Amino acid sequence: MDTTRTFIAFDLSEEFKETIALIQRDLKELDLDISWVKNNNLHLTIKFLGSVAQDKIPAVIETFQNSLKDFPSFTSELADLGAFPRIDRPQILWIGLKEETSVLQNIAESIEQNFEPLDFPKEGRAFEPHITIGRLRSNKNTSRLSEKIKNYAFPSGIRQEMTRITLYKSVLSSQGPSYEQLARVELTAN
Repeated sequence: MDTTRTFIAFDLSEEFKETIALIQRDLKELDLDISWVKNNNLHLTIKFLGSVAQDKIPAVIETFQNSLKDFPSFTSELADLGAFPRIDRPQILWIGLKEETSVLQNIAESIEQNFEPLDFPKEGRAFEPHITIGRLRSNKNTSRLSEKIKNYAFPSGIRQEMTRITLYKSVLSSQGPSYEQLARVELTAN
């Protein structure tokens, strides 16, 4: 059976991407064993759906569109630097976001609720809005990274109006992943 790797994400502005590139460049000085997310692949994931059977794609697209039809656009701001699972044991390096409303949380909850009947289980943890910027391959210099995260002088005031959310198809290759749009929803203007 043919399947398609899919996920739901917000696209990022050029200003967000440029700021993230500067942060990545700053962190490269630590000589980490890390796979950096390429600038054109940066996004804010709302839900990773995984491998979806081809015959289920139309229902996924319809559910995606119906889940988002009444949400307004909102402003989000780059907030802080962090790591999963913990700063002292980093495996995933990320940038957190903050917003003045709860629209993003409500969107994440709507997607979770609407996709559950299609056999996409709800996440076992609370939604934490973040942009993955790198994946560590080993523990090389992670103590230096932990210190850098704790003391990082994060730029303030980098904001984006979140207006567009996309259902992506992820294509894996030896050059890394590439993403193709399956469907897109424009949020209503605030």
